Amino acid sequence: MAVIIPEVRPLPGRDVANIVQLLKAQQHRVHEWVSGSADERLTRYHEWASQTADLLEGVLATDAVDRLIRTPRHDLMMSKATAFNVGMVNHTLNAESRWQDNGLQVLIDQLEAAAAA
Repeated sequence: MAVIIPEVRPLPGRDVANIVQLLKAQQHRVHEWVSGSADERLTRYHEWASQTADLLEGVLATDAVDRLIRTPRHDLMMSKATAFNVGMVNHTLNAESRWQDNGLQVLIDQLEAAAAA
């Protein structure tokens, strides 16, 4: 799955190396919500998305955080959380986990390339 992330620049005064480490840590955490019951997965996903958005808003512009974390799938899951059936939750979370893993890697690569230039 190709993930296209428009160029994201750190907020002024933020250290790119620290941002890359933060992104790598949150990317690793994506795998915490890929197994378990639908309810457990949705809860872990919600915790991950909320914490990741809070952390990234301190170092990246809010619109970048919205594009990366608060995706249309995120909004769908949060708006319909109690109405989802197990299969729908699992399918949606599988797709979101792949997107987040790939999206975070693209952003890490962009920031590392910009820092090396």
